[in-house]
Formats: sequence, C-alpha cells, structure tokens
Amino acid sequence: MEENNNVTGISIKPLPPLDTLSRKELRDLVSPEPTDTRYSTRRRSSLHEERETLTCCTFSNRSKAYKNLLGTSASFIVVFGSYLGILSLQSSINSEAGLGLASSAIIYGTLIIACFFGPGMVKLLGTKYSLISGYILFFCYTLCNYYPSWYTLVIGAILNGIGQAPLWIAVFGHPIAIALRYYEDLKETPNHAIAFFTGIIAASIKLAQIFGSLISSIILVNVDSTENNGATNLTNTSTSNGECVDTFGPPIEPGPIYYTLISVYALAGIIGTIIAAVFLD
Repeated sequence: MEENNNVTGISIKPLPPLDTLSRKELRDLVSPEPTDTRYSTRRRSSLHEERETLTCCTFSNRSKAYKNLLGTSASFIVVFGSYLGILSLQSSINSEAGLGLASSAIIYGTLIIACFFGPGMVKLLGTKYSLISGYILFFCYTLCNYYPSWYTLVIGAILNGIGQAPLWIAVFGHPIAIALRYYEDLKETPNHAIAFFTGIIAASIKLAQIFGSLISSIILVNVDSTENNGATNLTNTSTSNGECVDTFGPPIEPGPIYYTLISVYALAGIIGTIIAAVFLD
C-alpha cells in the first residue's frame, strides 16, 4: 500500500495506529487548531491569563477550590455588608432635602442601566477583577459620605451602580467557574458542585445583611440623641397605655459618632478588597 495516495488531486495519508499517538496529537486530532487568520491574529488580554495567588504555599486542587470559594464569600460579606449598613442609614444620616433617599434611588437607577453592559465588563476584566472593581467603587461611595452633598453623593451613587453590574455577575460566575474546574477533585458531579458553590454565595448575601446591621447596632445602640450631637435614639418609648412605639430622634449629624461609623464601613471595604485580591485566582 502506498504511503500517499492522490485522489482527484487530494493527498491522503493514512493515520498511524492510535496507540502510537501522543496525548497532544490526540488532542489536535479531536480539536485541531483553527486555520482562520482571524483566530491566529487575535490577541488575548493579559487579564484573561490564568494566574494563581499565594504561590508561596502548596495547595491541592481541592484546597484551591475552597480557597476561591471562601475568598469570594468572605470578601462579599464584608464589602456588601458594609454597603447595606450605610445604605439603610441614608435616610437618617443624609436626610436634608431628601439627599439620602435620592442617592439610593440613583444607585438602583444606574444599576438597571449598567446591567445591560455588565456581561461585557466581566468578559473584559474577568471575574476576579470585576469583583475587585465593584468593591473599589463601593468604597468610593462610602468615602463620599465623609462629605455628604449633592455633588459628592450623586457621583458616588452613580459609580456604585456601575460597580454593582459586573459584581453581581462575577460573585456567582467566579464560584461556578471554580466548580467546573475542580469538580473532579471535589469528587462531585458538575451540577452538584455548582449547586453547592452557589448555595454558599446565596447564604453569604444574607450574612452580609446581618454583618452590616451588626456594625451600626454596635456603634449606635447606646447613643443618646441629647448627648451625641443629635444622634438618633434607637430605643423605644412606652406610652401611657403600655404600647411601645418607635421614636426617631433628629438625623445623625456629622460628629464623632458619624465619622466613626463611616470609618468602620470604609475599613470593612478595604479588608474585603484585600481578601478578594489575595485569595481569588
């Protein structure tokens, strides 16, 4: 049998036995490299390169999966919890002319528009850097509360809404990508691994709400409005018939308590961003 046969001008070469093919040759046989110049000339962003953090330590694939999952969960709880805490107090700390409520409305209005561009942002930056970018814009919104005005809070609210669009995609997209990559090492099926990882993130959303409320409660629960520059009295007042009604004192004005509260939220944002940068691959 000839080594090469020509049939109507086409050169045919018989395949070697499969047991003599290398792993690379088998892979190229199943999915050969594209010959279209459009693929060969396209450059990938450096952000799309696979990189691992904490390379000074040796991690098994199973440990890498949990490192990314816990890093995503912990960073989201800290950053998003601080955001929810400061958002829930906007009507109290920035009540003048409805500034707090207006900034909250701007956040969600911007988020609705930015959601249409969120997938493109994640495609450009990748899941890790989308999370970090969202955290940084959250931090900018927190800093704007040091000097609350229409000029600062409106800009901070717009940045916050823009940052939330890729963040919500990445906070679930990153664990899903990790689950698909390491499900064999976790001894799970892909569906079970995805369900487990996304379930942890869903629980983190609820924990973030508790975390944000806990910070404000610790700082404000024992503050009396008459002794701390008009800080809100969070206690209840009993009426003559024994019923308890909620009483809201004057808005929380800039002062030691106010700046302490904002500083704690800002510090939480920094810690969460560092966690994401260190633990996420």
